[in-house]
Amino acid sequence: MIAMSDSAAAPATRGLRRFGRRYPAVGRAAVGVLCAVASPFSLPPRGPGLAVAAASAVVVWNLVYLGALLPDGRSCRLYRAVCAVDVVLVCGLCLAQPVLVDPGQQIASLGWVSPIASFTVVAVQFQLGVPAAAAATAAVCAAFVAGAATSPGLTVWDGVFAGGGGWMVVEAVLARLLWVLLQRAGREADRLMRARFDAERTAATAAARRSAQRAHWATLH
Repeated sequence: MIAMSDSAAAPATRGLRRFGRRYPAVGRAAVGVLCAVASPFSLPPRGPGLAVAAASAVVVWNLVYLGALLPDGRSCRLYRAVCAVDVVLVCGLCLAQPVLVDPGQQIASLGWVSPIASFTVVAVQFQLGVPAAAAATAAVCAAFVAGAATSPGLTVWDGVFAGGGGWMVVEAVLARLLWVLLQRAGREADRLMRARFDAERTAATAAARRSAQRAHWATLH
């Protein structure tokens, strides 16, 4: 008889969960490191020294972040804690834009902080539940707009529209919809696989019953 073990009960769903943990972590770390490398070239108002110090901290944290989230077997509590710390640090980075990024680059969406904030609001849609992801998105977007608004010559509307703060909300919504669709497809794939195993088990049981019946008839004859 063919039986499907518990470990194979939902392979598509388990694979998607693993993907949702690993892909955002790798992408988030890669974007963070690349943007940090570009930070001294963003014409920081306080000079490249402060930008280099902030960029070094960003690189170190992204390596810690990647090391904490990438391996299998991490507890849910640790996973959520690392994501929460990451959101807090990204919010701090967004608020520090007035001293790290030239206002002209901010309004043109060319600052090095903007891609990190954007990828963060996308990543949390895969990493966290709806309430936590919504709270993280609101915090990052608000911090980004506030950081832009306190930059010389910029306003709140510059941060929302020209700077890209409003677009981050759209990115977050689209990422959440994508994740919902992927999860739905995974559950459907698991359902079809269970149906297939059930059909094979039923067929194997019927075949075994017929074989036993034929053997019994042969013994009687």
